Amino acid sequence: MNLNTTSTRRANSIAFDMREAGRVMREGNPITGKIITDEKGNPKSKPGTLKCVKAIGWSIEEYGVAQISMNLTNIV
Repeated sequence: MNLNTTSTRRANSIAFDMREAGRVMREGNPITGKIITDEKGNPKSKPGTLKCVKAIGWSIEEYGVAQISMNLTNIV
């Protein structure tokens, strides 16, 4: 998916919200805030919205756009 931006940070943020694994929970700002951990010190995570999806975002400088690539891991 092409985005109307060159921001890798924005593309990755959208990808984290979409993918099944979700994102690490943070205090305040969801991108730069302090990571929230459980009682054992492991980072807590917030699940994404799409099951069986892996996603990542990056920027393609030659085309002046950022992209999100998504893979389906189970089509059943």
